[in-house]
Amino acid sequence: MRPSRSFKKLLRMASGRLMRLRALAIDALARTAPGRDRQLAYVAIEAQNLWGNFSRSYALSCLFRPKRVANGKVTLTNASITTPAAVLFLAAQVRRGAAAVLPTTRRDEPAWHERALLIKLCLAMGCSHAADVQSALSLMTTVFEGLPTFRNFYAHRNDESAEKAIAFARRQYLITGIYHPSAALATPAYKRPQPLILDWLDEMQAVMELLCD
Repeated sequence: MRPSRSFKKLLRMASGRLMRLRALAIDALARTAPGRDRQLAYVAIEAQNLWGNFSRSYALSCLFRPKRVANGKVTLTNASITTPAAVLFLAAQVRRGAAAVLPTTRRDEPAWHERALLIKLCLAMGCSHAADVQSALSLMTTVFEGLPTFRNFYAHRNDESAEKAIAFARRQYLITGIYHPSAALATPAYKRPQPLILDWLDEMQAVMELLCD
């Protein structure tokens, strides 16, 4: 996903990918184990990657004074932000402190899936819509905390990561009677009409729309 001078275009690219993941999630929910587990693992991992890529591209797009979907153009007041490298350097400083060095590879960059990073970075860049970014990322959702927890399980598949994912589902969503993270994703949260994984994907879509509006 590339930075863009139009948030509408950025949103369209991200939404298209998210819709494909949602279709895969629906297909996975109709499967039995182990097929369901493998496909939900793919959806969870790719959903976190999608959010991280969107967040990075969104921050870099702000450099180009992009047009928002409905609220004019973004402007910056931090005069030092003139290149993509300056954005990445500032992101590293925001996340790691003033002693941070300029990232030279994607691996060196901060974790873009952390929603606090985008809020603090937009404030540090002096984005004209920083208050709207903060509002969008303050939406009552735990998808940005839950996905990394489940992604960690699918990446490592050990008892400790499984217990953390199950505990998260029980604590945050009152999902009980489950003994595997994939079962948690396939179960609706308390008083919710659809499985947790679909709620998370829909909430991510809602946040992206608010950010680009």
